[in-house]
Parts: sequence; C-alpha cells; structure tokens
Amino acid sequence: MALSFLGFAPKNLTRPQITEDGAWNFFGGDFKTYFISGDKDHYTSRQIFKAGSPHTGAGRGSTATPPYGYLSSVTMAKQQPNPAQMLLFMDSADVILVDIPLGLGGWANLIIGRWIGGYLLGMKASYKEFTEE
Repeated sequence: MALSFLGFAPKNLTRPQITEDGAWNFFGGDFKTYFISGDKDHYTSRQIFKAGSPHTGAGRGSTATPPYGYLSSVTMAKQQPNPAQMLLFMDSADVILVDIPLGLGGWANLIIGRWIGGYLLGMKASYKEFTEE
C-alpha cells in the first residue's frame, strides 16, 4: 500500500488553459506550447515564450521549464518540485540524469523515482491535469 496519505503527492496542480488553436497556455499566456507530432516513442512540440516575462524571459532562471505541465504548475502554486517526482517522470520516459556521478542516474530513477516515489509514496508518472481529455 502506498503512503500517499502522508501528503507527498503534489497538491493544487493547475491544468493549463487550452485555447481553440490547441495551445497549452501557462502563466497567463506568457508561455505557450503546441503539439506538432508524435508517436509512442517521440514527441515534437513548438513553444512560444513571451519576451520580457519573468517566467520565460530570464534564460535558465525562467520558471517555465520542461516537463512543462508539472514544473509550471508547482511553480504557479509557489511550491518546490519534488525530486522523487522528477526522477519518477524521468524513469517513465527512459531519461537518465547524467549529472549523477559514476553512472548512477538510472539507479536514482529506479530507486528514488519508481520505488520510493511511485510505489512507496504513491506518486504517479503522469497526471490527468496534463493529458488530453
């Protein structure tokens, strides 16, 4: 049984506004992303960043960073992203964080992300707030 009742799962996730043209709008429209193409192994999108916005115009200091839905949502809720959640996302996407020394990125995804975050704490690899309905 997962320990999600302890409050480790993200709260107050905000689904981005989706406009008629299919753009997902974050931060009041300062950041927009459009689906271009994709299949089960690849995804291509186009992003538009509003110039001068604190969310998109500050380079690496910007708050609109991938994975757009989760990180942007917790940022808008004035929360910090959960490292176990981020490693779970990476594990589910087969992405290994190369900054972890000695090639331990895959193990970090597995142990911290999947086992601790997913199985023990009840975090999910995807959230309905960020999927097409």
